[in-house]
Amino acid sequence: GPDRVRERLTALVEATAADELMFVCDIFDPAFRLRSLDIAAAVFLP
Repeated sequence: GPDRVRERLTALVEATAADELMFVCDIFDPAFRLRSLDIAAAVFLP
């Protein structure tokens, strides 16, 4: 779920000192692709 995604991405950022994350979605349907990115973004947005 979102909490697990947040934990894993936070750990990755801390381990690598990354200052940005880039997401790639290999999903054909544009609506599903947008929804997937919305879910990923919601993990970090207030």
